[in-house]
Amino acid sequence: MPVETPQLPAKPLPAATVALAFGFQATRPQQSGQADVALKASFVSSQGEARALVKSHGGEAIYRVGDRIPGRGLLRRIDVRSIVLWSGGREEVVSMSAPAPTVFLPAGAAVRPHHTPAPSSRLLREVQ
Repeated sequence: MPVETPQLPAKPLPAATVALAFGFQATRPQQSGQADVALKASFVSSQGEARALVKSHGGEAIYRVGDRIPGRGLLRRIDVRSIVLWSGGREEVVSMSAPAPTVFLPAGAAVRPHHTPAPSSRLLREVQ
């Protein structure tokens, strides 16, 4: 009696779809190339109540994760300098138009002058 082996689907699923099904983020969400939406400000709290001030063709409004932006899709994530929209079955990143200085710092964070260079990514070891 022959043993039946399961058949693979005729068309394999895209890797991004499988990753999203298991809760993983796509490696590089697509940058939004459309000028009809602009991130004006984002408010990220340690308690998880993030908000984003978004300008769209309908004007400016404050949105939370899960809200629909008219004509653009679902607001999926709010970061300090960008938001992620779910539109047309894929993620789109909308970044702030110009780098703005940070107004608020986390509690206990040291204030760094603007002329201080960013920490080097090179590894250093102690010399004895």
